[in-house]
Amino acid sequence: GWCCTYFMFFVGTIIAGSAGKFAFISDTITQTGLFLPYDIYTERAQAFERTTQLADYGKVEDPCMRSAVNSTINLVIMHTEGGNLLEQKNLQYIEEKIGELLNKPGYEKYCALAYTSCSQYNPYNLEQTSEGCCVAGLGAVPNSVGTGLYQATTADGCFMPSSPIQWLNKYGDTTYDDVGSTMASIQAASSSDFANLVASLDKGFDIDTNVKSSFMKVNFFFGAPMHRPNMTSCDPCLHEFEAWFDETYVTDLQDLLESTPVRMTFNYDWYDPVGDQILLDMSLVFVGIFFVFFYMCFIFQSVFLTCCSLFEIFMAFFGANLIYRFWWPSDSGIGYEYFTIFNGLSLFIILGIGADDCFVFTDIWNDNGEEGKFKDVSQRLSATYTHAGKAMLVTSLTTVISFFSNISSSFVGIKTFGTFAGLLVVVNYLMVVTYFPAAVIYYHTYLREWPWKGLFPCTKTKVAAEGAEGGGNGKKKFSLSEWLRYTYAPALFKYRYPVIAFFAVFILVFLVLAINCTATPFEYYTLFTPGTNFYDFLYSLYNEFPAMSSPLYAYIMFGIDKDNPVEYQSGFNTYDFVAGKEGSGLPVYDTLFDMMSPQAQAQLHDTCYWLSDPEVTPNLKDLKIETGYGVNPQLEPGGSTSTTGGEFGTQCLMDAIAKWENVTTWDASTQQFVADPPPGRSWEGDMSTQCRYCFTNFTTDPLPKSGGVYDFEVGGVSADEDIINVPAAMINTTEVLDGCNCMGVFPVPEVTCLNEMSYLSGNSRYQCVTTPYGNFAGEMRAFLTSSQDNFDWWKKYVYATKTSTGALDRVVMTYIKVQLTMSTTDPDYVTGMAMVEAWDDWAERYNKKIKMIDGLAGNQAVVHIPKAQSWRMTGILTPNAVSNTLLSLFLAWIILLGATMNWIMAGLAIFNVSMIVLIIFGLLTLFGWGLGLLESINCVLVVGFAVDFTVHLADSYKESHRHTRFEKTQDALTVTGVSILSGSLSTLLATFPMFFAVITFFMKFGYFMFLTMGLSTMFSLGFMTALLMEVGPVGNAGELSNWYGPWVESAYVSLQEELQRIDADTHAASGGESGEGGGGAPNGNARKTVREGAVPTNRGGEARTTIREGPVETNKSADAGADA
Repeated sequence: GWCCTYFMFFVGTIIAGSAGKFAFISDTITQTGLFLPYDIYTERAQAFERTTQLADYGKVEDPCMRSAVNSTINLVIMHTEGGNLLEQKNLQYIEEKIGELLNKPGYEKYCALAYTSCSQYNPYNLEQTSEGCCVAGLGAVPNSVGTGLYQATTADGCFMPSSPIQWLNKYGDTTYDDVGSTMASIQAASSSDFANLVASLDKGFDIDTNVKSSFMKVNFFFGAPMHRPNMTSCDPCLHEFEAWFDETYVTDLQDLLESTPVRMTFNYDWYDPVGDQILLDMSLVFVGIFFVFFYMCFIFQSVFLTCCSLFEIFMAFFGANLIYRFWWPSDSGIGYEYFTIFNGLSLFIILGIGADDCFVFTDIWNDNGEEGKFKDVSQRLSATYTHAGKAMLVTSLTTVISFFSNISSSFVGIKTFGTFAGLLVVVNYLMVVTYFPAAVIYYHTYLREWPWKGLFPCTKTKVAAEGAEGGGNGKKKFSLSEWLRYTYAPALFKYRYPVIAFFAVFILVFLVLAINCTATPFEYYTLFTPGTNFYDFLYSLYNEFPAMSSPLYAYIMFGIDKDNPVEYQSGFNTYDFVAGKEGSGLPVYDTLFDMMSPQAQAQLHDTCYWLSDPEVTPNLKDLKIETGYGVNPQLEPGGSTSTTGGEFGTQCLMDAIAKWENVTTWDASTQQFVADPPPGRSWEGDMSTQCRYCFTNFTTDPLPKSGGVYDFEVGGVSADEDIINVPAAMINTTEVLDGCNCMGVFPVPEVTCLNEMSYLSGNSRYQCVTTPYGNFAGEMRAFLTSSQDNFDWWKKYVYATKTSTGALDRVVMTYIKVQLTMSTTDPDYVTGMAMVEAWDDWAERYNKKIKMIDGLAGNQAVVHIPKAQSWRMTGILTPNAVSNTLLSLFLAWIILLGATMNWIMAGLAIFNVSMIVLIIFGLLTLFGWGLGLLESINCVLVVGFAVDFTVHLADSYKESHRHTRFEKTQDALTVTGVSILSGSLSTLLATFPMFFAVITFFMKFGYFMFLTMGLSTMFSLGFMTALLMEVGPVGNAGELSNWYGPWVESAYVSLQEELQRIDADTHAASGGESGEGGGGAPNGNARKTVREGAVPTNRGGEARTTIREGPVETNKSADAGADA
């Protein structure tokens, strides 16, 4: 009946799964849940990510086929012997291998294409993929120093891979005879090109002192969109590309990985060894279950009981999941839908705890099976329940409380894991005290005489033996419980002082290590072990290249509400949070934000330059701004393109527009702007994609001050009146020039008064009318569409919403992107958070100044630094893990105090558990792991697991009726020692296969479980046992009744006296009516009753009788005498 009842857990899970509510395979199964949804840095990141998705007015697919980078092959080349890759022979070898990869069949169908404007003045037009889209098949073109040709693109117009090879070739070095001189030429010619070159070499490279690099980066570019603009869609394109890539490149990349001494590790966008390996590593769970099955068969000597035990464990998992999913209170109501990988790994936890409980029950059942001890099975079961039920209740309760204490965690993953693991232990306990006893009784009644010779030759089951002494040859069979009682216990008692001293030294050593345990940020490459492609590629990328190779940026956002960047939808709860996804918060926009006014244009433009000016921004050092590249270095002549170049320095949309518009000069004598192409440049030649002005001359109203659009004050923006004086309107213009696309002035005036010109069409943007965004919207659109490169580079810097009809509603966000001296892979969270807080201080001062200026109150800055979230979490991990652990220990002590009713026993037990936890924290330092994301989750396990064996031992010691510490400890070892060893070994066997996991995530989990269980066994049977032999409570020592007993006794006596007084009064009244005297007798009887009813209490602690500690006899007959 119990079997069928609990089997309904499995049936219920199947039913829930068929209804689409199955928890084990969900969208969050691969997540860790280590995020902080309501943290300000998380909210800023969420506002930024969601704005890029939601504010999609004007968001169109790139107009030219494969004009943007869709995917890349990233190579990190390393010299396995630490040699110099910049030597001629190595560069030639690398060039050869790049050529082999570049010339694979089909490459031209998927590569990113270089485009130029479709013009008769461009001699390199190869193919026009669509209207206005002409591929620049440049092929061999003059190099930057004019000494020859270099391959700018392939013959098909594909971008060449970005690598040091390409930069050296561009500057005339195709034979690599004098690499150092060529690099010096690059440095002198273009800061943008030199930055890209240095970013592809290791951090030890120095142009002046160390022209050497043992590491090198190479990137191949594949384009998007893959279909032509006149096609509505091309859904199969991406799948076809990935299939072609896998078939064409994977084998060659694997071969390059094995090459020496020049080894090439690789990565590409859909390369996911983690996802593939997870399934393989999770299969090790079944190997562990296989080991546990045979071990339990060996211990139980019964396949039936083994199968029943495992059935109980699995049904507990299903039952806990149903409660967790549908009936347990959560932030959003009832039931969780958040099921992480840690919840799945809870199967290991219940495998150990469930097996341990089964061992405890069967051991006590067998111990009660001596002939004549009980007259029938019901009495035997009652005695077993009394002892085993209490022991399992105490251990389960302390474990549950330890897990549930993590509900207070700041991290969703830890909170939900603690909840699920606690429920798992609760359901397991309910099954082990209902279902499993029924299984044992059934086995005892019907199956115990079965020999099972096919599986266990020449043996009978342990339960069937019922205490039998051994075989018929007179030789006693080894008994572990007897060995613990008669061999181990006396030896430990004899050497208890050295044992305690050894553990004390052991603890002190690890105390020092634990004090030095620090938080460590999670590095993605650590999921695999060194020597694998995944690890070596990412480790090299994160650690061997300069910060500028993976630069960290500060995004100074304008338009996002600085106080409440995100609003959460009705019904939102933290367990639904997925960064950057729908349903995890919507961005809140500042309704006063306006980037279109001339004042705002000037503000955003000049802010870019202030951030590089120490006089205006004196705390640049704290902000860690990289000032070596200036503003928009790629806009220099010969600068990088959007496809092949990195974004260095300060990236500023307003500066790019200003440079594009800036073809005018101010003529002070005529008070007019005169527009002409710069000297040596022409509209038909190198300025074919530049702003083509619409007016030959004009004036503005009001005129700008001679000093420029701003007056600066050192330390920030001044709040003086009229410091911003920008053109509000363009007047006195000439006629509009044919073929023009811009005004040719910055800041762009709000209004151009051309209504008097009859030839202008009604929809011209140059009219003397006020539109929502004046002229700037048209100028920005003209700028973005002036060239493919401008479109690709700047389209992501401005975001606008649209009305229900699809028209422009408003621009909601733009940002300035500032390169920092730290990298995206920097693990120094202390320095990182100090920098983040410095940026917050800067933004606060900046905003105070800006909102005082008329018209700019809504243009306040919100700084988003992507790394801030992980740094913040890393900083919280250590105190969070420590506080949760301390809370778990405190609650476990409360439970132990209530269960044992003895403060000495509870204190010894929790001290023992605390020392196990201390050792684990010390091991984190010893192994070099620190306290990272995974380690913080695993710390949740430590208290829950460490407490079990200690509580079993303490409970058995307390239950013993012996009089000396040694005898009580001897009884405890006899009753629970075997259970401790059996439960420990079953968990060790279950977790041992995880040592062979490839993903270190699972391997560390196995280590944690193994070490915690091993230390729990060692400390409970070693340290705790020795302490009990020396200072364990005997008699009434440490009993809580010593404190509350006198109060209870006094209350009891007072109650008895009052009852006797009432009886005496009643008796006197009755005697008076009958004329009988003798009122003194009742009072005397009352006093006698009180004396007889008094509860004697020994307040002195231990019994006064002196009992010699230590073993008197070490045989069974002595034991029998003691029992008698």
